[in-house]
Amino acid sequence: MELSMKETVKAIAKSSLRNFLFITFILILPLSLFQMLFEYNLLELVILVSNLSDISVISSPEYPYSKSLPSQPSHKQDVCTYFFYNFVYLVFFLTFYLLSTSAMIFTMASHYVSKPVSCVSTLFAIPRISKHLFITFLDALPLMIGAYIANFALLYLINAIPKDVVAFIFAIIYGLFVTVVNAYIMAIWNLANVISFLEPNVHAVSALKMSKLLLRRKTVIAILFAAHYLLAVSVIQFTEGLAMVMDYDNYIVVRILLIVCCVIIMTGINFVWLTGQSVLYYVCRRYHNDVIDIKALYDHLDGKKSGNGNSIGGDNMEV
Repeated sequence: MELSMKETVKAIAKSSLRNFLFITFILILPLSLFQMLFEYNLLELVILVSNLSDISVISSPEYPYSKSLPSQPSHKQDVCTYFFYNFVYLVFFLTFYLLSTSAMIFTMASHYVSKPVSCVSTLFAIPRISKHLFITFLDALPLMIGAYIANFALLYLINAIPKDVVAFIFAIIYGLFVTVVNAYIMAIWNLANVISFLEPNVHAVSALKMSKLLLRRKTVIAILFAAHYLLAVSVIQFTEGLAMVMDYDNYIVVRILLIVCCVIIMTGINFVWLTGQSVLYYVCRRYHNDVIDIKALYDHLDGKKSGNGNSIGGDNMEV
């Protein structure tokens, strides 16, 4: 974890600030907005589902989230509506996530081989390489669905848990288990995205297998890195929830400032997370003594623009 952060700062310092700012404002900022919308909508959906059998609880002024929910929800219709919006936010979130990942990995790889890169070249490279990331995403989709259900169940359990010591301990154990599993899935999938980008003949299941192979003896570092990201996102989500339940008339300025701060901080967190994916790839390759051919990687980045490319993988990392 410590090595990854040092390498991340070093990589950013040696890179083009203008190009990174361009990626941040064009891709990572919308990514952060849709991520916050998706997470808050998910929280509202969990609250609505957990209190579906007791409408009076939702409409009670003592309920902390009553102002953020419909005054008189129409049961299943409202649940379906929230599910629909949650799905829409999720689609936009994943779309910008894949685009941001493509742009960031391409830029980091270009600076790694001292290849000149511009905003225009990055934008033109994204559509030509995103299909490999999308194929890898489809193979990892069952894991994503499982993680979504597990997170939904965790939020439902926290919201509906009775005031009982045994149930509280169970919720803590389950929450830690879900966090560790989510962090491991995120580490595997995101490293597979880097592999799908940089390795022209490795994607989908092969990328996931190679990702697991690269993380051998570095799994704890990857999980800690992902867990820190999840913790930071949870803090932002909690702050966003506080801003949304504040009285609209009396605290409108405070609400706006909190939400703007949340968006800015979330954008910075996503920037570090996306940058760290590439850094973790190079760290793992170096740890396994698998030397990256700089010339092959340089030609590979050029080949991405024309649809061709040569393998940069060494003999030690064949799947």
